[in-house]
Amino acid sequence: MLRKVPKSLQVIGPFLLLILLYWPALTGTPIWDDNTFWFDDPVMGASMSHMRIWQGFAWPLSVSIQKILLSLFERHYLWYHLLGLGLHLFNSFLVYRLGLFLKLRYPILLFLAFLLHPAAVITTAWMIQLKTLLCFSFAIGSFLAYLKGENDRRWMICSWLLFAASIASKSASIPLPLTILAMSWQKHRWHRLHLILPFFLLAGWGTSRVLSSSITAEGTEKASKMTKLKFGPSDDFMADKVAGPKVLPTRETVPSSEVVTKPEVITKPEVITKPEVITKPAVQLTNELGPGPQETPKTEVTSTYPEIQEIPAQGTGEKPTPGPELSHSKVRGPPSFLSNIDVELVAQTLNYYFWQVLLPIHNQPVKGPNYQRAQAIELVHILFLILLIVILWGTMELGLILAAHILLLPFLGFLPAPFMNVTWVSDQHLYLALPALLGFWLLLIDRFMDPRVLLVPLAFITLFTWRTRVATEYYRTNITFYEASLDYNPINLPIAYNISIAWLTMGQVDRARSKLEFLYQLGMEDALVRENIYFPLVMDLYLKLQDVSEDKK
Repeated sequence: MLRKVPKSLQVIGPFLLLILLYWPALTGTPIWDDNTFWFDDPVMGASMSHMRIWQGFAWPLSVSIQKILLSLFERHYLWYHLLGLGLHLFNSFLVYRLGLFLKLRYPILLFLAFLLHPAAVITTAWMIQLKTLLCFSFAIGSFLAYLKGENDRRWMICSWLLFAASIASKSASIPLPLTILAMSWQKHRWHRLHLILPFFLLAGWGTSRVLSSSITAEGTEKASKMTKLKFGPSDDFMADKVAGPKVLPTRETVPSSEVVTKPEVITKPEVITKPEVITKPAVQLTNELGPGPQETPKTEVTSTYPEIQEIPAQGTGEKPTPGPELSHSKVRGPPSFLSNIDVELVAQTLNYYFWQVLLPIHNQPVKGPNYQRAQAIELVHILFLILLIVILWGTMELGLILAAHILLLPFLGFLPAPFMNVTWVSDQHLYLALPALLGFWLLLIDRFMDPRVLLVPLAFITLFTWRTRVATEYYRTNITFYEASLDYNPINLPIAYNISIAWLTMGQVDRARSKLEFLYQLGMEDALVRENIYFPLVMDLYLKLQDVSEDKK
């Protein structure tokens, strides 16, 4: 159907529609990681060569492209946003090709559903997520080339190269060979396995680069310490310090030497793109910390507190200054891998992603750690998936369900590095699995022969379009991004900490103090909040503001 439309309209029409829907984000300023890991990242400077990036970084391709784009576009943010829209449109056309492979009656419906789905907004509108867009482009390109390589082996070489580019952009596509293996096994058994082996070798290469990252090692260390806390008391006092105090501190009980003042580097389960980290202060408190003009305070506090920093969402940059040595007391409890599998967390994540595809009513940017126990419906969802496997055994629909969940594996909390057991969900993790889940629903609809059934996907596409227009409003500024995230999860501690910092830079001290006071009271009531690894940072900032207020009196 799409082929009958002139090629000029195939490109221009959807792109104009995207511009209309994404207009609030197009005019937006850098958000969170955009500055930390792109516009203000020392790696983007002349001192870091592309050769060093390719030699040492886990995601060298996306980092190199970021560096090139910064030299071309500088701080003209509109061009970065337009590039993101263009890549999302290109990815949607690749998804259309996937619809042809799935033999959908109307592959254009898959094209529109992916193009207009609000789960794609965070990947498309947030400039730092360029790496996810690139990873998807190369991954689905690799898959389509593999399908062509079934008849023409020259395409198989192209497929291997595209997959290498994908995992060099972001490691989210590392599970893709499992999907290719399952499909090949179903059709050819042992006869084509030699063509699958390069995919696994490349996946192993990408995995080893990630796991050898110094930041991954740091994340594994923290996960180990969280395990000690989960399965019994620890002899390692630093473990308690990392995970948060068991008794809420006060100014009298927490000396300055015992307060964590440096923010941790990672808050979401994203794989590290660069092996080293340097964090720069996003803001420093003024001497007064009182209401002032809407601009960044310029006077440093040097007499009382060290620098206050934002918490980046992922670890990249240069290696941090080594801190105090951590003791390595024996971990108590189950083995490290099993200890990181939280059945309730997995149930919540799978339930969220599966139904978010069909009913995307929660499109806030960062959902954050879930402190609540899984509800019955979330646990029942696992049984629902098992039932689907039984009912759909041997069908294409089952293949799509399995492919989607294979691509979600890196984000289910099975691995301790880097911090994949901390943050439970974010919609950019759904981007790679989204075509498979959308294809699943459309294949189910295709089973009905009544033409009126087409009204169902059209109704959902209309819903997607409306929700996308709503979601793009969240990407205007740091404040709108943080506020929307807290609207979904008011106790998302890293976001609450960062919005407090942002308010302080704007002179809105009362708003920052109010948010921190809320988290203080919440910590008094809920041990899970106190045990969060970012709670010491929140408490430290809260106590500093309290001290400054008393000094002013």
